[in-house]
Amino acid sequence: MKLISLLLFGITLLHAEHDYKDRTECQYLEDFEGDPRDSCTLLDDNMNFVKDLGLARNVIGNCPVENEPKSIILIRDDQSWVFTTRTPKSAFTAMIKFLRTQSEEVNNDHQLHITYKYKTRMGTRTLIVKEDMDLYAAILLQKSHHATELFVKMETTYPTQVPTTSTPTAIPTTAAPTTALNSNILSASEDAPWINSMLHRLRLKMRQEPCYRHTDANKISKAGSAEFRKNCGYGKGGFVMAIKTTNDHVFGSFVDLNWTNDGGKNFYCPECFLILLNMYVSADNKKRLYPYHPSYLAYATYHHSSYGPCFGYSTFDLCINSPGSSASGYAGIGTNYQVFPSPTGKSGYYFDKSGSTSFSISEWEVFPAVPHKDDDFYTRIINSERDRHWLQSLLPYGKKMGQRCYSVRYGLGRTTKATSYFRNSCGAQGPIMVIMQDYKSDREENYVFGGYSGVTWSKSATTYFPSEEAFLWILNDRKYKKQKLEQQYSEHTSKNDAKATYQHTSYGPCFGEGHDLCISSPSTPSGYAKVGFNYGGPLMEDGKTREKYPYYLTNAGSQSFTLLDWEVHIVVDDF
Repeated sequence: MKLISLLLFGITLLHAEHDYKDRTECQYLEDFEGDPRDSCTLLDDNMNFVKDLGLARNVIGNCPVENEPKSIILIRDDQSWVFTTRTPKSAFTAMIKFLRTQSEEVNNDHQLHITYKYKTRMGTRTLIVKEDMDLYAAILLQKSHHATELFVKMETTYPTQVPTTSTPTAIPTTAAPTTALNSNILSASEDAPWINSMLHRLRLKMRQEPCYRHTDANKISKAGSAEFRKNCGYGKGGFVMAIKTTNDHVFGSFVDLNWTNDGGKNFYCPECFLILLNMYVSADNKKRLYPYHPSYLAYATYHHSSYGPCFGYSTFDLCINSPGSSASGYAGIGTNYQVFPSPTGKSGYYFDKSGSTSFSISEWEVFPAVPHKDDDFYTRIINSERDRHWLQSLLPYGKKMGQRCYSVRYGLGRTTKATSYFRNSCGAQGPIMVIMQDYKSDREENYVFGGYSGVTWSKSATTYFPSEEAFLWILNDRKYKKQKLEQQYSEHTSKNDAKATYQHTSYGPCFGEGHDLCISSPSTPSGYAKVGFNYGGPLMEDGKTREKYPYYLTNAGSQSFTLLDWEVHIVVDDF
């Protein structure tokens, strides 16, 4: 007790108006505990101990608090719930019970899938939470955040309730629930697999849910062309269309570009084809038709604001020319698309009935073409799956690559390089990822690089836009591979994000005030790079030093480059 009193006495001295060392008397501790130090020396030692303790805390951090509550955000579509627990090592069952109790849509019959994204050295991975230790691992891996984020998916198809065998077996006889194809026209067992087999080489498949449906049976989306364009066009990517006539014949098409709102224009499409499924001549079922000459690829599709999808030139091979309440169209194969060998294989082949190109529509549906793998994205520039995963891993947490909204070589840019098509398809839809591929005939590989905007792209602005999340990246250039170039403070700029993107109606995407990277002439197409102004230069071999401004990507002696292709992708939330 005497020693404690003395320590309190020493602390009191700290708050005195003048230094304790100015006092003339320092009491010796041997009068209390036999300590040879006087009170002034003890106070010095105590102050040094407090300083050392503070340094230790800065290095190793404060001790964890026992039973500190942990918050978990459960995210499903546009709904979220917050679950809090003081026992994170054994909270999985309680969390699932909480979710089923709080959500009116989730009941005990639904199978739940709990996942989260985590960036590893090999890229972003989807990790599954099935038990207590999975949940605790998720909390530890996301400990730098205020809360743990988990994504919830729910199966809506239930297993059968009555056993299918007389004697129970060790292995359930009912297959795991799957999301069924939502189509009134195409069969999930035959039609969809056949169509997907033709899309497989492009790493695409039909989405299970349609973006548009027009039917007399339930009056869904009867608005016609405007509704189809709103839901399936304007940067939503390619699609599969299916038409069912009043005579029960089924045919359609695949489109590998974004549908526009033009008032009447043909667009080049090298991958588009027509699909025949159930024709009035049964021998012609399950056939795929391409434009029969390369010169006709320029007329593969016809876009008109008053029509549904149309294909061919002038007297169209297939066209929904009346997409309204009494939908109808006409078809006359042989104008642009090939005529196949068949008993009626000649120019003017009829789809629905003999002697007439017209048909009345019972219903027609449109299904978006999406990546074959859920964690992938569709690009014609980056062919390596490993490289595509690397690029996705650079995105901010909770973001992923969405549909390709523009392409110069394989999309709308092949027909016209006017920047209005890039802006109308990709603008005002969220952040964008730009992928550029330069053209050079004197080397084996083309360089690939680009940038992420972090903010939505304007359709009409001509100014700089700030973005804290914007960055540039290099898959490969004249010196480096797989580098992310983030914004920096430098002698060139005092605020690193104020001019992160430059959006101008006459340019393609541009980044930085320099500009660090810019498609300055979309009509050529060409651009230039002077990296190091707003964005840091590539990291050199020593792992510490960065290339100084201006760093040129494709040629050591020139900032300019010519592009073989450039694509733009909408970046979306990863739910």
